[in-house]
Amino acid sequence: MSRWFGFITLFNLGQLNFYEYIFCIYPLRDPTVLPFRGALDGVRYLRKTYSNLEALNEKNRAKVLEHLNEKFGTEFQQNDIWTKNTTAVNQENYMRGHIYLFEGIVQYDSKTKVLSIKKREKIDFESAAYRNKRSNKGLISC
Repeated sequence: MSRWFGFITLFNLGQLNFYEYIFCIYPLRDPTVLPFRGALDGVRYLRKTYSNLEALNEKNRAKVLEHLNEKFGTEFQQNDIWTKNTTAVNQENYMRGHIYLFEGIVQYDSKTKVLSIKKREKIDFESAAYRNKRSNKGLISC
């Protein structure tokens, strides 16, 4: 379900990074409008309040993580967020891989670690789904 919410968030906000996904989208379990709106508000809050979480030093990471866990109702540890091979990182990679099946619609910048929509106003979902089906990549499932 969080993969689908990830795509909808990406479409609504134009881009999505690891921290936005992990704190706002990944915890969603209720596929209704109200929790999803809360997740969008959470992404906006992260962008306004913590625009560069990757740049935090060790000392500040603990304080910020405690605040984010409280704000978003999560229980992440520092290594969940700032280490490469964790469940949280794997979930974001999994979501990104599913969304990236829509070639030509999304792009990923490995330097900034941001997934973004290329041209929102001209998305042809049918063509993208057809290309993915023909290339045996499959379609996104919820």
